[in-house]
Amino acid sequence: MNKKEEFFEYILENFTIDNDGRKLISNILDWIWVQAMDKEDSVNCLMLLLDGIGLTKDEISRFINWE
Repeated sequence: MNKKEEFFEYILENFTIDNDGRKLISNILDWIWVQAMDKEDSVNCLMLLLDGIGLTKDEISRFINWE
């Protein structure tokens, strides 16, 4: 399982997300993973796009590793 899949599973296991939200989050993660951004920009972008579900910056940072 890659980091994107682990992150998606983490979100589903720890937050209450309906079916439409799952599809939207999956699309957001797919989009982030193909962007040419560094880790800090990726984390900040996800903070904005996933605002409202309860993720912290530290939680997001655990799954973003472009090295």
